Amino acid sequence: MAVTQTSLTEHVKPLTLPAEVVGAAFLNGTPAFALADGTARLGEGADQSLTLHEDGVVLVAQALNGRMVTGGDDGRVVELRADGSVQELGNEKGKWIDALALREDGATAWTI
Repeated sequence: MAVTQTSLTEHVKPLTLPAEVVGAAFLNGTPAFALADGTARLGEGADQSLTLHEDGVVLVAQALNGRMVTGGDDGRVVELRADGSVQELGNEKGKWIDALALREDGATAWTI
């Protein structure tokens, strides 16, 4: 019996994004990319662009249970959902967000 071989490269789609990727995840099956320029891209072709940190940069990103949370040099902690909704979770008034931690029940922690 002949064995059909497949390659991982058959399932890879190259993307050209406008900034460095700080974090990437699948949010309920939707590809999501947090970019260093303060934006996020959603979708198979990363064609939906969302502003997370206006006039700021994303320093850190974590994802869990269908949400991606980013922290920026603007002091904001922002949650992104697969449907494109964005919500500010915290604002440390211009202090840099150094690290994030997410918990299964939706709790979010960060350091400055």
